[in-house]
Amino acid sequence: MDPDDVGDDDDVQRIVLEEQVWVAVVVQPNATTHLSRARVNGDQTYDPTPAIKVFYLQVRGSSPGRVNKPSWCPQARQEIATGNYIVPLTTAMLQATTSVYATQTAQRYFAQINSNGEPNSTALQLIANAPQTITPAISWTMVNLRPYNAPAAQAVTLVGNIFLRIFSFMITMNNSTARALIEAHMRFLPYIALRIIVPLIAYFPLSMSYALVNVAFDLPLGTKYGDAGGFLLSFFFIYLGMCALGLSLEAMITIFTPRFVPFFLFT
Repeated sequence: MDPDDVGDDDDVQRIVLEEQVWVAVVVQPNATTHLSRARVNGDQTYDPTPAIKVFYLQVRGSSPGRVNKPSWCPQARQEIATGNYIVPLTTAMLQATTSVYATQTAQRYFAQINSNGEPNSTALQLIANAPQTITPAISWTMVNLRPYNAPAAQAVTLVGNIFLRIFSFMITMNNSTARALIEAHMRFLPYIALRIIVPLIAYFPLSMSYALVNVAFDLPLGTKYGDAGGFLLSFFFIYLGMCALGLSLEAMITIFTPRFVPFFLFT
């Protein structure tokens, strides 16, 4: 992509954080010039790693607020995709590309300092002082904008969500069984209100209990909005998640009946 269209590193980070791309590989300005100057001068302080930066997200679904601030997010499934696909494929591509580039530039440089079959001893001494200018010549730095640094969150994002689905399903089934005893004596609007309001009330204490369990596991909920704000946001997300699934089951139980609604849950 044209650097003028993309912008600087901050703009690239924002693009990655907004999930417009999975990974961004950025060649820093004047990387070739810095390498050539380091070779000619025998710069021992030359570091090849800043030549290329790779920006990626280990956790998707994060807001583009703080770029360098680690955070925890319920959508941490990105950790699996990042570890198994994004990082290995990108690393393999960069390894192959930088190896070819280092070989070609080294060949051209040695041909340049080799005059009439006699190598320039001064240039060779400078290379000996800074061998990193020949190999690896250039390298890269992996920049994880949203590191998944809370191992305890595995229980919340995987097993915990399974329990929430089970609880939502049980509430739907129990509500259907209890409602069958009185639905024949109810009018339409109170009946609809009963089917909607009762689950919404039941989800509240379950969601709060689940959010409090997260606090007991010391999940870093306060990395962006503080401990109080992070806890409330996590509670709201959990509650809305139960509402989305539970009310969907409540709607489908009318069509599939209690006998077949579990098939909707699994699909």
